[in-house]
Amino acid sequence: MKIKYSKRFERQLKRLRRLSQFEKVINLFKENQNHPSLHFKKINCKNYKETYSIRIDKNYRILMQTEKEIFIFICICNHDEYDRLIKDC
Repeated sequence: MKIKYSKRFERQLKRLRRLSQFEKVINLFKENQNHPSLHFKKINCKNYKETYSIRIDKNYRILMQTEKEIFIFICICNHDEYDRLIKDC
């Protein structure tokens, strides 16, 4: 499994770098994407068929898409932004 970061995701990660929890979740996803604490789930999206999310904590989620077995991390979203993005999906 390969992982790429979008520019938006990289900017958000730099801004939130002080939160080591983000890095822990990303490393856990790299090791085992089906780990129960990630709450890894597929999102029904008509524009992008392969859209997924994982939970960081009660406040944040990571939104991602897949292309040929490459996970592209799109953004770190709070739940309000996450709901808005998947609604427009």
